[in-house]
Amino acid sequence: MKKNWRRGIAAGLAGMLIVLAAGCGAAADSAVPEGQEQEMPGTGGTVSADKAGNSAAEIPTPDPEKRYQISYTGLWSGADYEDGSYIETMIEDALNVDITVEKAETNDTIDLLLASGEMPDCGWFDKTVDWMYEQELARPIPREMVEYYCPRLMEYYEEFPLMYEMTLDPENEDQFRYLTGITFQFVDYYLPNDYYRYDWILDLGIDLGVNVEQISDNIYVADDGIELSKFIEIMDAFVNKDPNQTGKKDTVGVTAPSLAQGVFFSGYNFYTGVNEVGGRAEQYYVMDEYKEFLKGFADLYKKGLIDPEIITGDRTLSWEKVNNQTAGYWITSTNALNSWAVERPPLTLMEKYPDVKILATPGVKPDGGEVKARTNESPAYGSFYVNANVDDQKLAKILQFLNYTLFGDGDPDIHASLFYGEKGVDWEWDESGEMPVKLNVMLREKGYLDLRTVRPGQGSNQMDHL
Repeated sequence: MKKNWRRGIAAGLAGMLIVLAAGCGAAADSAVPEGQEQEMPGTGGTVSADKAGNSAAEIPTPDPEKRYQISYTGLWSGADYEDGSYIETMIEDALNVDITVEKAETNDTIDLLLASGEMPDCGWFDKTVDWMYEQELARPIPREMVEYYCPRLMEYYEEFPLMYEMTLDPENEDQFRYLTGITFQFVDYYLPNDYYRYDWILDLGIDLGVNVEQISDNIYVADDGIELSKFIEIMDAFVNKDPNQTGKKDTVGVTAPSLAQGVFFSGYNFYTGVNEVGGRAEQYYVMDEYKEFLKGFADLYKKGLIDPEIITGDRTLSWEKVNNQTAGYWITSTNALNSWAVERPPLTLMEKYPDVKILATPGVKPDGGEVKARTNESPAYGSFYVNANVDDQKLAKILQFLNYTLFGDGDPDIHASLFYGEKGVDWEWDESGEMPVKLNVMLREKGYLDLRTVRPGQGSNQMDHL
């Protein structure tokens, strides 16, 4: 844990000097399973027969005479998404489809979309798999079709078998209930962590019980997580002992984008997402430890140690409180030290108050236990569901869509364009031909979809949203 934690902090500090760009090399290779290669309809790529030995003729395929209409939504498909963006058009032309992006960015709008019976053909939904099937919203996805249309994705499933446990139907291993995206960002170096106003802690005379090392003018790093009881003591002091020295009780305790944070879960001895329990994959929300977390944080809320606005899910509110010195604790990641994060703390706080001291820790841990928020147990990212009313032919086209957007059809230019826009206009390769360099157009202006994917660069794979 300590090795990974320090590596993440080091990566973040290096990023304060340079913006981490992403190349499109290793993961763009179009590897396929063993077997005779055949042309993949609609993409120009090739795939083998699936591992069960089915030939291409036995796999459902899209109607070659039909231009499919695919409705889709994801995390970033918000109200400001512009229909007909360059990336959307590029995907449509490559796959002979028309994409309709359902603009449903927040959990509330997605809930409304699902409740109204208007679930898109496919998309990324932050819902439990049992709920999606109980509501008859999603359909199973035949394993042979995924192996045929998304062979590269299956390579990652083979390498990380827990992903099979997460996604396969426990009653029928020949079908998936949903699929995942892939990111090594949260596994290798984009590590969840929390930040404290260390100058407040020093002024209040709080002994953290961990070793602290200064690594820059403003940044200090703990060599371990803060025990849960000590964390509660700090939050109490931040609320009740006037840490900002205004003579008023105007500070808050626990601040974060939401209460569902791996850093908090770690204090109760479980991971966010899927946990390995007795050799089985268990979702965190069915565990006894999760119930203890709910009870513990309800007590903290009752005592006034949790920022009431945490329930809004708006991380900018917590950032604002950090920046105006009414919050001395917040959650982000080691990547918040990168130079691109100039509009969020800690960089905004350091710019405004040059003498501030900030402590980074890998999270909260149980008293006498270990931090469990340091990394995910697999590179799975997000849950991709297909509408229950989609037939097999259209499912084949949707899997082509998923494969193309995850891996760029094995073409580095396509892969880079899915992130940065039009080659030669929005980006170009650097002198080495391995790193895309963004030119004079902001990515957001191109409009983008939320496509969970492997994004290679710096020796680790990153994820980003189109």
